[in-house]
Amino acid sequence: MGQDKVDGTSAFHTSLQEMLLGNRNYKSPLDMDWGLAKYREILVRNLDGTELGLMQTKFALQMAKERGLVLYPLDPCADPPVAMFVDCNSQQQDMFQKLVQRREASKKVKELKLQISANDFQTKLITAKKVLEKGDELRLAISLKKNELDKADIAVALLNQFATDLGEIAVWTEEPKLEGKIVAMNLFSAL
Repeated sequence: MGQDKVDGTSAFHTSLQEMLLGNRNYKSPLDMDWGLAKYREILVRNLDGTELGLMQTKFALQMAKERGLVLYPLDPCADPPVAMFVDCNSQQQDMFQKLVQRREASKKVKELKLQISANDFQTKLITAKKVLEKGDELRLAISLKKNELDKADIAVALLNQFATDLGEIAVWTEEPKLEGKIVAMNLFSAL
């Protein structure tokens, strides 16, 4: 595929990203010729990939505009260049799904460390609510010292109390458990 930008994104995808993200300089994909106007003739493929044959570029661009499609270059370096009619709406939906997946992948796991004798329970609770409201995953952990290992049941009860105090914004799949010297549990956003 023809690469129009240094970072490897094509002009088509860049234009869709600009449209989806609300860029003021957005130019509709239907109004762009994708660099095909400089060629006299191009090999055109239909939506389903079947070859329509060699056409004059002006005629192919006009045909795409009449059908409400985009003539997108598949291989502009070939002789003759190869282009394909693309339904702009399905491309926009695909791009939107990719952006959503990228955002989902960017969710982070935040770790919040508590202490058994901590007086900042309410402060940690407020911090945990903020993290969960952003949609990130939260890992609660209580590190036990050597002389506190017999208090693991108190740490488990503290984490259970913390999770229930978060109310309906937190979901957890496992009870707190002791992993070495750390009692931990993971919470997920229910929003």
